[in-house]
Amino acid sequence: MQKKRDKGEIQGLFSSISRNYDFLNHAFSFGADRFWRKMAVARMPEKGPFLDLCAGTLELSLSLLKQKNVNGWITAVDFCPAMLLKGKTKLAEKRENLFLTDRIKILTGDGESLPLKDNKYQGVMIGFGLRNLTDRVEGLKEIIRVLKPGGRLVVLEFSDPTAPIFRWLYYLYFCHILTFLGNLFSRKYMAFNHLRDSVLAFPDRDELASMMLDAGFVKIRYQFLTFGIVTLHWGEKPA
Repeated sequence: MQKKRDKGEIQGLFSSISRNYDFLNHAFSFGADRFWRKMAVARMPEKGPFLDLCAGTLELSLSLLKQKNVNGWITAVDFCPAMLLKGKTKLAEKRENLFLTDRIKILTGDGESLPLKDNKYQGVMIGFGLRNLTDRVEGLKEIIRVLKPGGRLVVLEFSDPTAPIFRWLYYLYFCHILTFLGNLFSRKYMAFNHLRDSVLAFPDRDELASMMLDAGFVKIRYQFLTFGIVTLHWGEKPA
């Protein structure tokens, strides 16, 4: 049985890899992470305001700014200050070339108890962060609370590949090679074991769709990306 980590331990794990987080994402996914974020942004509403939950180093927020003519600001929330600090550094570097970066408002907060008002956002997006909530049902209820009626949630998460042969190769790489190499780059021993364990323990596509339905979402759909390595989920708050 997987050990259930508390919030403080998960926060410490992400702090330990924040310095190399973007590099590792790009390298270990062979650049596919950019495509995955692009697909997630394509499912977001055209008008804001937007919430980037479990925002990390703000890669998804920046993707949204690049791809869409953003009408409204983005609130980027994460519970790990070190990850957000890395994101702030990137914003400072990009400010000359991306004038819309001042539309990102950064906030440290817990996804299971958001310090945000009800019915505030037209779109909420989560990139590879829902699995890190210790109570995902509570997190989904919080998202429903802060979404405007008719607003949309888009979730990007790792999943079980669909092709049997590709699944075998994927788990060989993911569970052994990637985990070993990732831990070499971490300042905290075995930090990448959490990534492996959290992905393996995450609900499958239909289970997550059911959780979203129980939380109150409607029009729930999902789409396989890259042979099912990643699944894109979306649903709406009732109008």
